[in-house]
Amino acid sequence: MTKKILPGAIPWLFLLLAAGLQWLTGNFPADCFSFPANGVLLALWLVLVWQGFHRHRAHPLVRYFCSAQGATHSLCMMGALVVIMGFTSQETAPSEERFTLGIHHLPDTWMFAYASLHLLTVLTFGFLQGWAHRKDNRWRFALVHGGLCLTLYAMFWGSADNRTLMAIAYKGHSSHEAVTAGKKTVYPDYEFQLSQMRVTTYPNGTPQSIEASLVIDDRPVSLRVGKPYPVKWDEDVYLHSYDRARGNNSTYAVLQLVRQPWKQLMLLGMTGMLAGGLLLFVQGAERRRS
Repeated sequence: MTKKILPGAIPWLFLLLAAGLQWLTGNFPADCFSFPANGVLLALWLVLVWQGFHRHRAHPLVRYFCSAQGATHSLCMMGALVVIMGFTSQETAPSEERFTLGIHHLPDTWMFAYASLHLLTVLTFGFLQGWAHRKDNRWRFALVHGGLCLTLYAMFWGSADNRTLMAIAYKGHSSHEAVTAGKKTVYPDYEFQLSQMRVTTYPNGTPQSIEASLVIDDRPVSLRVGKPYPVKWDEDVYLHSYDRARGNNSTYAVLQLVRQPWKQLMLLGMTGMLAGGLLLFVQGAERRRS
Protein backbone atom coordinates (compact mmCIF):
# COMPACT_ATOMS: atom_id res chain seq x y z
CA MET A 1 0.00 0.00 0.00
CA THR A 2 2.82 2.39 0.86
CA LYS A 3 4.54 1.77 -2.49
CA LYS A 4 1.34 2.67 -4.32
CA ILE A 5 0.77 5.87 -2.37
CA LEU A 6 4.35 7.14 -2.24
CA PRO A 7 4.97 7.90 -5.98
CA GLY A 8 1.66 9.74 -6.23
CA ALA A 9 2.43 11.78 -3.11
CA ILE A 10 5.97 12.80 -4.15
CA PRO A 11 4.89 15.35 -6.82
CA TRP A 12 2.65 17.17 -4.33
CA LEU A 13 5.47 17.20 -1.79
CA PHE A 14 7.71 18.78 -4.43
CA LEU A 15 5.00 21.35 -5.16
CA LEU A 16 4.94 22.23 -1.46
CA LEU A 17 8.73 22.46 -1.53
CA ALA A 18 8.52 24.80 -4.54
CA ALA A 19 6.02 26.97 -2.65
CA GLY A 20 8.41 27.05 0.30
CA LEU A 21 11.30 28.11 -1.92
CA GLN A 22 9.11 30.82 -3.44
CA TRP A 23 8.26 32.10 0.03
CA LEU A 24 11.85 32.10 1.26
CA THR A 25 13.86 33.10 -1.82
CA GLY A 26 11.46 34.88 -4.16
CA ASN A 27 11.04 34.15 -7.86
CA PHE A 28 12.66 31.25 -9.68
CA PRO A 29 16.17 32.37 -10.79
CA ALA A 30 15.64 31.72 -14.51
CA ASP A 31 18.65 33.86 -15.48
CA CYS A 32 20.93 31.30 -13.85
CA PHE A 33 19.76 28.68 -16.37
CA SER A 34 20.43 30.53 -19.61
CA PHE A 35 22.49 28.94 -22.38
CA PRO A 36 24.54 26.77 -22.13
CA ALA A 37 23.24 25.70 -18.70
CA ASN A 38 19.71 25.04 -19.97
CA GLY A 39 21.04 23.00 -22.90
CA VAL A 40 23.12 20.81 -20.59
CA LEU A 41 20.22 20.34 -18.16
CA LEU A 42 17.86 19.49 -21.02
CA ALA A 43 20.27 16.83 -22.29
CA LEU A 44 20.72 15.33 -18.80
CA TRP A 45 16.98 15.33 -18.19
CA LEU A 46 16.29 13.58 -21.51
CA VAL A 47 18.94 10.95 -20.70
CA LEU A 48 17.36 10.33 -17.29
CA VAL A 49 13.89 9.93 -18.83
CA TRP A 50 15.24 7.64 -21.55
CA GLN A 51 17.18 5.47 -19.09
CA GLY A 52 14.24 5.36 -16.70
CA PHE A 53 11.85 4.19 -19.40
CA HIS A 54 14.11 1.61 -21.04
CA ARG A 55 16.02 0.25 -18.03
CA HIS A 56 13.92 0.94 -14.94
CA ARG A 57 10.38 0.68 -16.26
CA ALA A 58 9.26 -1.26 -13.18
CA HIS A 59 10.34 1.51 -10.81
CA PRO A 60 7.31 3.01 -9.01
CA LEU A 61 8.25 6.57 -10.03
CA VAL A 62 8.62 5.64 -13.71
CA ARG A 63 5.32 3.77 -13.60
CA TYR A 64 3.72 6.83 -12.03
CA PHE A 65 4.89 9.17 -14.82
CA CYS A 66 3.62 6.67 -17.40
CA SER A 67 0.23 6.33 -15.72
CA ALA A 68 -3.07 8.17 -16.03
CA GLN A 69 -2.61 9.26 -12.42
CA GLY A 70 0.58 11.13 -13.29
CA ALA A 71 -1.11 12.84 -16.24
CA THR A 72 -4.11 13.79 -14.08
CA HIS A 73 -1.91 15.25 -11.36
CA SER A 74 0.06 17.24 -13.93
CA LEU A 75 -3.07 18.66 -15.54
CA CYS A 76 -4.52 19.51 -12.12
CA MET A 77 -1.37 21.37 -11.05
CA MET A 78 -1.00 23.31 -14.27
CA GLY A 79 -4.74 23.91 -14.55
CA ALA A 80 -4.90 25.33 -11.03
CA LEU A 81 -2.05 27.74 -11.75
CA VAL A 82 -3.63 28.84 -15.03
CA VAL A 83 -6.98 29.45 -13.31
CA ILE A 84 -5.26 31.56 -10.63
CA MET A 85 -3.52 33.55 -13.37
CA GLY A 86 -6.86 34.10 -15.07
CA PHE A 87 -8.47 35.53 -11.94
CA THR A 88 -5.56 37.69 -10.79
CA SER A 89 -3.68 40.57 -12.40
CA GLN A 90 -0.26 39.46 -13.60
CA GLU A 91 2.63 41.93 -13.43
CA THR A 92 5.12 42.09 -16.29
CA ALA A 93 7.91 43.77 -14.35
CA PRO A 94 10.19 41.35 -12.45
CA SER A 95 9.66 41.18 -8.71
CA GLU A 96 12.23 40.45 -6.02
CA GLU A 97 9.74 40.25 -3.17
CA ARG A 98 10.19 37.54 -0.58
CA PHE A 99 7.73 36.01 1.88
CA THR A 100 4.97 35.90 -0.73
CA LEU A 101 3.75 33.15 -3.07
CA GLY A 102 4.08 35.37 -6.16
CA ILE A 103 0.39 35.18 -7.08
CA HIS A 104 0.71 38.28 -9.29
CA HIS A 105 3.66 36.97 -11.29
CA LEU A 106 3.01 33.21 -11.37
CA PRO A 107 4.96 32.42 -14.58
CA ASP A 108 8.14 33.50 -12.75
CA THR A 109 7.55 31.38 -9.63
CA TRP A 110 9.07 28.13 -8.42
CA MET A 111 5.62 26.50 -8.49
CA PHE A 112 5.10 27.25 -12.17
CA ALA A 113 8.60 26.01 -13.03
CA TYR A 114 8.00 22.75 -11.16
CA ALA A 115 4.51 22.22 -12.64
CA SER A 116 5.93 22.81 -16.14
CA LEU A 117 8.75 20.31 -15.59
CA HIS A 118 6.27 17.76 -14.23
CA LEU A 119 4.07 18.21 -17.32
CA LEU A 120 7.04 17.83 -19.68
CA THR A 121 8.16 14.68 -17.86
CA VAL A 122 4.69 13.14 -18.19
CA LEU A 123 4.49 14.07 -21.89
CA THR A 124 7.95 12.68 -22.64
CA PHE A 125 7.25 9.38 -20.89
CA GLY A 126 3.92 9.30 -22.74
CA PHE A 127 5.69 9.79 -26.06
CA LEU A 128 8.16 6.97 -25.37
CA GLN A 129 5.38 4.68 -24.21
CA GLY A 130 3.16 5.48 -27.19
CA TRP A 131 6.00 4.96 -29.68
CA ALA A 132 6.95 1.63 -28.08
CA HIS A 133 3.45 0.17 -28.02
CA ARG A 134 1.85 1.56 -31.15
CA LYS A 135 1.86 -0.58 -34.25
CA ASP A 136 -0.33 1.57 -36.48
CA ASN A 137 0.01 5.27 -37.25
CA ARG A 138 3.30 5.59 -35.36
CA TRP A 139 4.54 8.44 -37.50
CA ARG A 140 1.31 10.36 -37.14
CA PHE A 141 1.58 9.93 -33.38
CA ALA A 142 5.23 11.02 -33.50
CA LEU A 143 4.37 14.18 -35.45
CA VAL A 144 1.54 15.27 -33.15
CA HIS A 145 2.89 14.21 -29.76
CA GLY A 146 6.54 14.87 -30.63
CA GLY A 147 5.65 18.27 -32.07
CA LEU A 148 3.83 19.15 -28.85
CA CYS A 149 6.86 18.08 -26.82
CA LEU A 150 9.27 20.14 -28.95
CA THR A 151 7.04 23.21 -28.67
CA LEU A 152 6.84 22.95 -24.89
CA TYR A 153 10.58 22.18 -24.62
CA ALA A 154 11.33 25.43 -26.44
CA MET A 155 8.89 27.38 -24.26
CA PHE A 156 10.19 25.97 -20.96
CA TRP A 157 13.89 25.29 -21.47
CA GLY A 158 14.37 28.29 -23.74
CA SER A 159 12.56 30.81 -21.54
CA ALA A 160 15.78 31.80 -19.76
CA ASP A 161 17.27 32.93 -23.09
CA ASN A 162 14.28 35.06 -24.09
CA ARG A 163 14.70 38.82 -23.78
CA THR A 164 12.32 41.72 -24.38
CA LEU A 165 13.69 45.26 -24.53
CA MET A 166 12.06 48.61 -25.10
CA ALA A 167 13.86 51.23 -27.17
CA ILE A 168 13.13 54.61 -28.75
CA ALA A 169 14.11 55.42 -32.33
CA TYR A 170 14.47 59.18 -32.75
CA LYS A 171 14.15 61.19 -35.94
CA GLY A 172 17.37 62.96 -36.85
CA HIS A 173 19.91 60.85 -34.96
CA SER A 174 20.60 57.16 -34.41
CA SER A 175 20.54 55.34 -31.10
CA HIS A 176 21.35 51.89 -29.74
CA GLU A 177 20.09 52.19 -26.18
CA ALA A 178 17.30 50.03 -24.72
CA VAL A 179 15.88 49.14 -21.31
CA THR A 180 14.77 45.85 -19.79
CA ALA A 181 11.51 45.26 -17.92
CA GLY A 182 13.49 45.93 -14.74
CA LYS A 183 14.53 49.39 -16.05
CA LYS A 184 18.13 48.31 -16.64
CA THR A 185 19.87 50.01 -19.56
CA VAL A 186 21.44 47.74 -22.18
CA TYR A 187 23.03 48.41 -25.56
CA PRO A 188 22.04 46.20 -28.54
CA ASP A 189 24.75 45.68 -31.15
CA TYR A 190 22.82 47.54 -33.85
CA GLU A 191 21.61 51.12 -34.27
CA PHE A 192 18.18 52.42 -35.25
CA GLN A 193 16.80 55.77 -36.39
CA LEU A 194 13.33 56.96 -37.35
CA SER A 195 12.95 58.39 -40.84
CA GLN A 196 9.20 58.99 -41.10
CA MET A 197 5.93 58.04 -39.41
CA ARG A 198 2.86 57.43 -41.58
CA VAL A 199 -0.48 57.20 -39.76
CA THR A 200 -3.88 57.03 -41.41
CA THR A 201 -7.06 57.33 -39.34
CA TYR A 202 -10.76 56.67 -39.61
CA PRO A 203 -13.16 59.67 -39.58
CA ASN A 204 -13.56 59.28 -35.81
CA GLY A 205 -9.79 59.64 -35.32
CA THR A 206 -9.05 55.97 -34.57
CA PRO A 207 -5.78 54.83 -36.23
CA GLN A 208 -6.38 52.73 -39.35
CA SER A 209 -2.79 51.91 -40.24
CA ILE A 210 0.49 52.76 -38.55
CA GLU A 211 3.82 52.47 -40.36
CA ALA A 212 7.28 53.61 -39.36
CA SER A 213 10.15 53.98 -41.80
CA LEU A 214 13.40 53.23 -39.97
CA VAL A 215 17.07 52.84 -40.68
CA ILE A 216 18.56 49.88 -38.84
CA ASP A 217 22.32 49.54 -39.30
CA ASP A 218 22.15 51.55 -42.57
CA ARG A 219 19.35 49.33 -43.90
CA PRO A 220 15.96 50.93 -44.70
CA VAL A 221 13.20 49.10 -42.85
CA SER A 222 9.42 49.53 -42.89
CA LEU A 223 7.64 48.49 -39.69
CA ARG A 224 3.91 48.02 -39.14
CA VAL A 225 2.16 47.13 -35.92
CA GLY A 226 2.12 43.33 -35.59
CA LYS A 227 4.58 42.82 -38.47
CA PRO A 228 8.11 42.63 -37.04
CA TYR A 229 11.42 42.97 -38.81
CA PRO A 230 13.87 40.08 -38.25
CA VAL A 231 17.06 41.96 -37.41
CA LYS A 232 18.76 38.62 -36.59
CA TRP A 233 17.85 34.95 -36.85
CA ASP A 234 16.78 34.99 -33.20
CA GLU A 235 15.69 38.61 -32.73
CA ASP A 236 12.77 40.64 -34.09
CA VAL A 237 12.00 44.35 -33.92
CA TYR A 238 8.36 45.35 -33.37
CA LEU A 239 6.71 48.75 -33.68
CA HIS A 240 5.15 49.37 -30.27
CA SER A 241 4.04 53.02 -30.16
CA TYR A 242 4.67 56.60 -31.31
CA ASP A 243 3.77 60.18 -30.42
CA ARG A 244 -0.01 59.95 -30.88
CA ALA A 245 -0.50 63.67 -30.37
CA ARG A 246 1.70 64.53 -33.38
CA GLY A 247 0.77 61.59 -35.62
CA ASN A 248 2.65 61.81 -38.93
CA ASN A 249 4.92 64.44 -37.39
CA SER A 250 6.00 62.17 -34.56
CA THR A 251 9.69 62.62 -33.78
CA TYR A 252 10.13 59.19 -32.25
CA ALA A 253 8.87 55.60 -32.41
CA VAL A 254 8.85 53.18 -29.50
CA LEU A 255 10.31 49.81 -30.49
CA GLN A 256 10.14 46.41 -28.85
CA LEU A 257 13.20 44.22 -29.35
CA VAL A 258 12.29 40.56 -28.80
CA ARG A 259 15.00 37.88 -28.68
CA GLN A 260 13.89 34.21 -28.85
CA PRO A 261 16.80 31.85 -29.63
CA TRP A 262 14.58 28.75 -29.28
CA LYS A 263 11.92 30.07 -31.65
CA GLN A 264 13.03 27.79 -34.49
CA LEU A 265 12.56 24.69 -32.33
CA MET A 266 9.11 25.95 -31.35
CA LEU A 267 8.18 26.49 -35.01
CA LEU A 268 9.46 22.99 -35.85
CA GLY A 269 7.23 21.52 -33.15
CA MET A 270 4.19 23.47 -34.33
CA THR A 271 4.85 22.37 -37.91
CA GLY A 272 4.98 18.76 -36.72
CA MET A 273 1.62 19.10 -34.97
CA LEU A 274 0.05 20.66 -38.06
CA ALA A 275 1.48 17.91 -40.28
CA GLY A 276 0.19 15.24 -37.91
CA GLY A 277 -3.25 16.84 -37.84
CA LEU A 278 -3.30 16.99 -41.64
CA LEU A 279 -2.26 13.34 -41.82
CA LEU A 280 -5.05 12.43 -39.40
CA PHE A 281 -7.55 14.27 -41.61
CA VAL A 282 -6.32 12.57 -44.81
CA GLN A 283 -6.19 9.07 -43.31
CA GLY A 284 -9.62 9.53 -41.75
CA ALA A 285 -11.10 10.56 -45.11
CA GLU A 286 -9.50 7.56 -46.83
CA ARG A 287 -10.85 5.22 -44.13
CA ARG A 288 -14.40 6.56 -44.59
CA ARG A 289 -14.22 6.07 -48.37
CA SER A 290 -13.00 2.49 -47.97
